[in-house]
Amino acid sequence: MLYPLDNMRRKIIGMIGDGQAKCSSADRQFKGVVMTGRIVRIILGIVLALLGIVWILQGADVFGGSGGMNGKSIWIVIGAVVLIGGLAVLAPLRHRQQE
Repeated sequence: MLYPLDNMRRKIIGMIGDGQAKCSSADRQFKGVVMTGRIVRIILGIVLALLGIVWILQGADVFGGSGGMNGKSIWIVIGAVVLIGGLAVLAPLRHRQQE
């Protein structure tokens, strides 16, 4: 007796193959786009996280100096938001890699 999910599984395997077929050039191109998008997200996440850290430190007046950002608590808040945003960009990438 076949269950509905068995039929669906067979249809999906029929559409995507059993994993033994060679990749077409379109498949390789799609994988390249996905990998490029992944690299862009990694770079974006790292840049945002580092920028957030720098702004937090400037807001805490760790660097000293007389710049407009130094010692202003608003930059600690803005830096924390940017840091969390950068980590949020990186988090799904780490999760996907562990699967």
